Amino acid sequence: MRQHDILQRFLFEGSDIRGELVHLNACITALHERHPYPAPVLKILGQALAAVSLLSATIKFEGSLILQTQTDGPINLLVAQSDNNQHIRGLAKWDDERLLSLDLLGHGHLAITIIPNNAKEQRYQGVVALEGDKLSIALETYFTQSEQLATKIWLASDQKVSAGLLLQQLPGDKEQTGTFWEHLEALASTLTEQELLYLENEEILHRLFHQEQVRLFESTPVIFQCQCNIEKMERAILTFGRDGVDDILSKEQAVDVTCEFCNRAYKFDRVDITRIFLQQ
Repeated sequence: MRQHDILQRFLFEGSDIRGELVHLNACITALHERHPYPAPVLKILGQALAAVSLLSATIKFEGSLILQTQTDGPINLLVAQSDNNQHIRGLAKWDDERLLSLDLLGHGHLAITIIPNNAKEQRYQGVVALEGDKLSIALETYFTQSEQLATKIWLASDQKVSAGLLLQQLPGDKEQTGTFWEHLEALASTLTEQELLYLENEEILHRLFHQEQVRLFESTPVIFQCQCNIEKMERAILTFGRDGVDDILSKEQAVDVTCEFCNRAYKFDRVDITRIFLQQ
């Protein structure tokens, strides 16, 4: 089993087709340490983390890319986030009583939101329908509708490791690359989940495309890192309003705020609360 978390880009020489491979190991361990997710939830959330890593690498931006699902299934909310430095985090909400269902996500929608670091730049959001547990199909639809780029995505997770493979046809001569695209897609579709999860990237590319000229680029580390901090939690306190906070303090010694992503708890006493509202 690989002991590192990496994203690696590759391209096919002489064509307008590129690809990416991502493997997450320590990220999945860190996720589970912060939230003891049930196995079915961890599996799908692991796929979402692999997916958001792949997506963020296809777009030139400085900021955050958020994948979010809202559905009527047992896993009714799924959020995965990556910034342009491949710092990822995720969370899920679910109904314990329905987790034995074969259709964990159910029907709803999947949204991709891009939030630039520069507040003057406009955020972007694309929404597509989601039916069933195939995140990859919804994401392929997103690229077709929003980016007009033919894209194929394969995702796998076994609660310990998550991985993803992306192939994408870049703008160019579609007639010239069309047949080659279909050829590569057919080859990639022969990859099993176990091979995607546990083979090294070089082995995967050789296994699939040994007859093609493939250029593999240097890997980029992927890190599980929450973006919560004291300033963000203080802003969360302000959303309660002074009356709401005073009501809590009438019963408790302090106001506790917990980050949903990493489960880190922040405590604000009466002095902190006074300071926070005086500074707004």
